[in-house]
Amino acid sequence: MGEELIDPMLPPGKTLEQQRAEPPKPPKSSCRVLVDKQFYLFMSISQIDEFADPMSEEEGRPFQNRQAMKDLPFEGKGAVGDTNVMVTAKCDSDRSRYVIVEFSVGESLGEDAARRRDKMDRFAKGYTKAVKDQVSCSA
Repeated sequence: MGEELIDPMLPPGKTLEQQRAEPPKPPKSSCRVLVDKQFYLFMSISQIDEFADPMSEEEGRPFQNRQAMKDLPFEGKGAVGDTNVMVTAKCDSDRSRYVIVEFSVGESLGEDAARRRDKMDRFAKGYTKAVKDQVSCSA
């Protein structure tokens, strides 16, 4: 995944640290990203066999101002809120039929919600595509 997607997601800082959330429980994994020792981004990836609709009130974390994502570069659905995203992508691998990517960001940048949502939308599309390649999704 290119720097042009990840750089705008993170606040300026001197150090970047990734921490795995413990304990990892397949088929789900998660991690925290810290910038200058301050928590900024939480990400999780799940591999499942039943479709989970990101626009459903029952799925994912509570969304503030949930909106459907458009123009996904893969088969699936996504939702973006003011501080979080959930994407369910088709994945015909040996392990699962779908992969779910979820992440939430801090509001510490002080930027407006529309700009943050645009960055999260672009990042989610690129990151989900990279995750699909990583877990060998053919769809």
